[in-house]
Amino acid sequence: MKTQAILSTNNFTLFVPHEYQQPMRASHVKKLAEKMRKNGYLASKPISVYRRSDGKLVVIDGHHRIAASQAAGVFVFYVIEKEEVANQIGDINEAQVTWSGLSFAKLHAGRGSQDYVTLLGYVEKGLLLNVAGSLLSGESAHSGNANKKIKLGGFKVKTTQSADAMLDLFEKLGELCPEVRSATYVTAISLMLPLKEFQLSTFITRAKANPKALVKCASRQQALGVIEEVYNFRSQIKYNLAFLAEEAARNRAAVIIPHR
Repeated sequence: MKTQAILSTNNFTLFVPHEYQQPMRASHVKKLAEKMRKNGYLASKPISVYRRSDGKLVVIDGHHRIAASQAAGVFVFYVIEKEEVANQIGDINEAQVTWSGLSFAKLHAGRGSQDYVTLLGYVEKGLLLNVAGSLLSGESAHSGNANKKIKLGGFKVKTTQSADAMLDLFEKLGELCPEVRSATYVTAISLMLPLKEFQLSTFITRAKANPKALVKCASRQQALGVIEEVYNFRSQIKYNLAFLAEEAARNRAAVIIPHR
């Protein structure tokens, strides 16, 4: 097996970022640069690049190190990989917390997955990634299952109904009641949506008539209670929506997590 040569340079114009590069964290660059001013750049930690057709070196892994090297005024060490290695960037960074779910989503969408393209479309329209992922997977917004699937490349769109309903809610109530965009309300409403006793159009109409009732909530349970009050306001039939939503969520969890 041929050993890759470790090269070095102080010509930082040679390098360009990878299209899936994470946002630069200035604090991390600063700390690295301080260490490099004292100790130089460790040749045992070269950055990985591949050579583009125009001669530029595309950084696959190590964009913080290269920025720190430039800031510290030291030579950077690097190895030139085959371009195919760039396609493994998600696998390389899967265990690193510096890679966000959004970066993985963009990576898989860039590889041609229509499910991820759809997911990113809902994110662009205003849904948080984990919320969009959960709703499109047919789960409530409080579910944490979607995040792992998104990172591992196993995310699949099962339904757009709940995600579309949430966007409709944002459009019709977002300006009048900004709190409905908060994580607590989004989670609570996503638990209400599957209930036959709850109609989103009815809730929107009653919330418009009493917008100040949608106060800031510190918990999902509190938000469920507020939604129930708004929904039942001046209604002849009162529904215990908060209880029904929590009960339905517990039942779904019991199906997903088998008893031991």
